[in-house]
Amino acid sequence: MDEKYVCSSCVGDKFLKGHIRKYGEKKQCSYCERNIKTISIETLADLVHEVISEEYKPYDSAFYDEDEMYSVDELISELVRPIGRTNIAEDVKCTLESNIIEEWDGENGPVNLYDDNISYVNNDADDKYVFELWRKFTRIIQQKSRFFADENIKILDSVFRDIKRYKTNTHKNIIVSAGPGEEIEILYRARIAHNEDEAKNMQRNADKELAAPPSKYARAGRMNASGIPVFYAARNCETALAEVRPPVGSLVVVGEFRIIRKIHLLDITKFSELHDTDSKFDRSEPAKKRRIIVRFLKKMYRTISMPVLPSDEERSYIPTQFIAEYLANNKGMNIDGVIFKSSQIKDAPDNKNVVLFHSSSKVAENTEDKPKYIGRVRLQDRFDVRKDCLKFVKSNVHRITCIHVFSRMEFISIFDESSDDAIRQLSVLLRDNGRSV
Repeated sequence: MDEKYVCSSCVGDKFLKGHIRKYGEKKQCSYCERNIKTISIETLADLVHEVISEEYKPYDSAFYDEDEMYSVDELISELVRPIGRTNIAEDVKCTLESNIIEEWDGENGPVNLYDDNISYVNNDADDKYVFELWRKFTRIIQQKSRFFADENIKILDSVFRDIKRYKTNTHKNIIVSAGPGEEIEILYRARIAHNEDEAKNMQRNADKELAAPPSKYARAGRMNASGIPVFYAARNCETALAEVRPPVGSLVVVGEFRIIRKIHLLDITKFSELHDTDSKFDRSEPAKKRRIIVRFLKKMYRTISMPVLPSDEERSYIPTQFIAEYLANNKGMNIDGVIFKSSQIKDAPDNKNVVLFHSSSKVAENTEDKPKYIGRVRLQDRFDVRKDCLKFVKSNVHRITCIHVFSRMEFISIFDESSDDAIRQLSVLLRDNGRSV
């Protein structure tokens, strides 16, 4: 095969473009036919092989999910990012098959490292480092010190320092705006009522009863320590119902709230889609560090999304509580809350939870149809200088009629008293009963 050359205009990787412009020689590009600085396909194949050898390994276990695996063609295209309808990736692959004599001892015997039947996954070296870093982070605050964990503060400083620069694979921001005119404007919050009178009282005083609880009643949750009230909510009614894990026969009041001022939320659900903005061809230490941070954030996403048994909550929630407090008090980030995936429901179109930190959790008082209160103002209200962030819109009462167990998943049917006594099947996944957030 005649030697081929590729120019910077035919590859999409920014670091690779710069490398070609800096070290290339002026020749005719074999793909766009321009006389410009180029490197040979053999040189490009050597660069690709170096990256794959350090960053990836042949797939040899059922441990990995399909979305974590790359075919040889997919991996080369992902790294080089050819521009236009060129066969650069195919030429690189053919060169690697011819030049690289190394073999991998697969299940069916030795095969060339770039054989069509081989798949690749990320190298475990960085993953092990990230795992150890996360384990160190959790061990410090679970076993040593929570309130004076300077080492963990340094870890989070390094992880979140440049958080605004990270994008998803589809180039979406992971810090999103919410409020008037934004995609996220309505939230749903649920509470279990022990009887009909309590349910009616919740509806009558929803701006108080469905709001974040007073400090003395604020129980520890996934994103808050005991005594620190925050506003837990969901993007839809089904998820809100699932999150309170209601027992059969209970009444659940679901309130709809509107965000009335612009706020900023860190969307943790997008951590799984994070795109490493640094080129894999950049072997510098800062670039390697940024790639490790992306993997740490993905590890954080998986941990926060995992269901936790009630008996393990007090201990298991400490790391996420620490992270939430860090984000809430980091003025430089200007984060009002976080979005995280529900661990209770899988089949809702938008099964996401939202927690608004204390400073952004205040619900505006509903003065309509209420007599003006005359007398002493509660001490708590008197010193509450927070701005209103939410306004109650409406509420519905749901009765849990039964639980259907299917494929080890628990689903509930809900009797919705607000919709002409019609039975709505909401397919809400529950993992256990009897706890309200």
